[in-house]
Amino acid sequence: MAREYDQVHMREHKGQLLRTLAVIIEHYPAGGDYPETYQTAKVIGEHNGKLFGNEAGCTNQPDGSLNCQIDCDGGAFTVKPQDSNAALFQIKKDYYFPLFIHGTNYEDPKPGQELQLDYSDSENRTYKLYDADVKSCEQEWQRYEAEDHGC
Repeated sequence: MAREYDQVHMREHKGQLLRTLAVIIEHYPAGGDYPETYQTAKVIGEHNGKLFGNEAGCTNQPDGSLNCQIDCDGGAFTVKPQDSNAALFQIKKDYYFPLFIHGTNYEDPKPGQELQLDYSDSENRTYKLYDADVKSCEQEWQRYEAEDHGC
């Protein structure tokens, strides 16, 4: 799922951090060290021409949404279907979700290497996403991983 916001939208939402956002959900079968199937979400967003990203583990919820989080209180969000081709990416209440420039030391990011999507920030709490070509989303993730800004 992905979305690219146009200039009109960005002017109307001056506090919105991300011009683009893509979420890739990957499913893994049970086996090896994992007795159950599991899912991950790769999140990539563009801010001021730079790509920021992060990953989280996800679980299915009874309402059809995904609950995604980073272990040890490292951030959390949900992806909730809206209709046949749209979903809401929403930071969970009282949480945040950090996005980093590739190559950042997550424990000690330097200024400009991290973006915080925070529930308390109404401009960055919820993003409506639409179905997108999986290949183009994966290419965006590869582009993110290829950017090396150093630590």
